[in-house]
Amino acid sequence: MKQFLPACLAATFLLSACASKPALPATDAAPHCGAQHYPFHALENDVQGDVVLRVDADAAGRVTQAAVLVPGPSRYLDSAALEGVRSCRFAAGGAPRRLEVLVAYRFLNASEFPAQGVVTIGLRPQP
Repeated sequence: MKQFLPACLAATFLLSACASKPALPATDAAPHCGAQHYPFHALENDVQGDVVLRVDADAAGRVTQAAVLVPGPSRYLDSAALEGVRSCRFAAGGAPRRLEVLVAYRFLNASEFPAQGVVTIGLRPQP
């Protein structure tokens, strides 16, 4: 069941993206992020899910503002995503410019014992 759940979550995420809006073009603002944190309380209670943030970065690539656009299943995941994105730096194809992007965090509980979480980060330009 544990192996089936991540596959179902991935399929649900992909299908919901197809149903809601057309695909957005890829961005050249590749994020460089430090270590990301999966909240222990969420791991302990097998809370998993996605959080989408709206992020503004200055010309140097530093995050100047971040807000939860689509909340996850727990405020712990929302807080971890906001905290994590503040450690990111965004490269805008080498040219300094201000960026506005959507950052999608996915929190998955990778193993039952010991509790281990996986945090993945996806990036899309704002519509």
